[in-house]
Amino acid sequence: DAVCASFAQMNRFAVDVSEPTRAMIDACRWEEATTLATRAKAIVISASAAREENPDGHAQLVAHFCNNLGAVDYTRLSRYHSQLSTRELRDIIREAADQYLEAAEIYREMGDKLMLARQLGRVGESMSVHGFLREESIVHFEESAALYEELVHDPEALEAALGRPRMN
Repeated sequence: DAVCASFAQMNRFAVDVSEPTRAMIDACRWEEATTLATRAKAIVISASAAREENPDGHAQLVAHFCNNLGAVDYTRLSRYHSQLSTRELRDIIREAADQYLEAAEIYREMGDKLMLARQLGRVGESMSVHGFLREESIVHFEESAALYEELVHDPEALEAALGRPRMN
């Protein structure tokens, strides 16, 4: 199948693009890392054949690049917080949280409670940095905890969630 082959190619593309993005983050080349992850996300979103053939896999790839974009902001924040103004800190925290939230919504739409719970924890963690969005972060931590609790009490759902391949 040409469509399956194109989706496999996109999966390789996701891995290939993630490595340079991580290298740029490590080298503190934030704008280049953001540009690469944004372009990759746009390419994945626009790949309609793969979306039709494997909607869950396609959604996972989009979530993967949302997380890459969040990681760029979050890493920049953690490395340079002492050099940033209060406004810059708040803006970067919001940008990272927004990308992580976008990935969370993808998992919510997919019905993947385990990944949603994990992602909401990531959202809460990113928001609680420096205390700027603490109240908002609590909402996400609480939803994450409730989902984990739900999965713990539903062994079939937990087994099904753990049996699926993961992007991150």
